[in-house]
Amino acid sequence: MRVDTKRLDGGGKVTLVVGYQHSAFYRFGRAELPAAVPVGGVLLASLLGPYPVPFAGKRFQWFAGAGGTVVRLSGLAARADTLELELSTERTFAPEATIMVMFAVASGYRAFLGASYQYLRFGSVTYRAVQAERIPARVLATLPEELQLQTVHLSLGFSFAASGLIPGR
Repeated sequence: MRVDTKRLDGGGKVTLVVGYQHSAFYRFGRAELPAAVPVGGVLLASLLGPYPVPFAGKRFQWFAGAGGTVVRLSGLAARADTLELELSTERTFAPEATIMVMFAVASGYRAFLGASYQYLRFGSVTYRAVQAERIPARVLATLPEELQLQTVHLSLGFSFAASGLIPGR
């Protein structure tokens, strides 16, 4: 992951985060879709902060941010009626809003607890029959034309300033 920071006049920072986000599974809640679908992609985010946490020591700070993940589902096994299918989607942007509380453990080291809300929408879903040549119209009518999902992620972790790892800085 790469992080670039720029100082603001009020002492805060803007932190740009570029990396990869992976969730072990999402549940879409449709009977014809697999119960657990792994989803991941390139993450782009911007965090504003740090800001002091009211009624807490100076070692506590909070950050707020926005970002998103570029995601595509490809070749997932599904079942409709007695027919085996594969489904794929277009590439889509899944926006995410984040709030994070950090505790300064030592100079340049922080423990953090965060929560984020993500809205994921695939506006186009393509189906392919695995065994038959065509999907019958009655089966096709029961399949969703789009997939939507809203999720809340909880994060717990540890961060450090990477500048200390670079000699001469």
